[in-house]
Amino acid sequence: MIKKERGKMTVAIVRPTIVGASYKEPAPGWVDAITALSGVHFFVGAGVLRELVGNKNIVIDLVAVDIVANMIIASAAYQGDKKTLEIYHCGSSSRNPLKSGNCLHSMIKYLTDHKPKIMGNASPSLKLFKNETLYKAVFWIKRKFPALVLEIIGKVLQSETINDKAALYNKMLVRSSMLTEVFLSLIHISEPTRPERISYAVFCL
Repeated sequence: MIKKERGKMTVAIVRPTIVGASYKEPAPGWVDAITALSGVHFFVGAGVLRELVGNKNIVIDLVAVDIVANMIIASAAYQGDKKTLEIYHCGSSSRNPLKSGNCLHSMIKYLTDHKPKIMGNASPSLKLFKNETLYKAVFWIKRKFPALVLEIIGKVLQSETINDKAALYNKMLVRSSMLTEVFLSLIHISEPTRPERISYAVFCL
């Protein structure tokens, strides 16, 4: 469609993989939204997310947002006045593969060493479950059931404070479940027999 509609305009397509926090600019670790891995960092740091469906051995093709921005600028200059429609891929797995287990380990270590204010007194931890059924059972027992009990207590005591806490906790559980779905998708498309590393550009759409 782009090729058809661009007319005589010079066009280049940049396809990043999973876009993460910045490497250097405008500041190391900068993000503008709590999504994807940034969301995992936030909820683990807050002590809400402690279990995920995932495989510690899969490669997470993560690239810093400032590197993507630089590539967009560079591709525009490189494209120049070319008449052909070029596609530039921006990823990291082919040269510097990052396994999810190593990524999560580094995240836990950083949160433990630096103790961001959002954590309060929370102690960050995260366990990966390859089995989705086992994960759901553990999640229900350790997360959903306490939330349900808190909600019932709030209604019985007619406590607005408890009801507000229960609503906030349930909202955070819903968000953590959404993050789990991202990791679950990585498992489903990561086959051990696949000869080549996978581009996860679909997660940037």
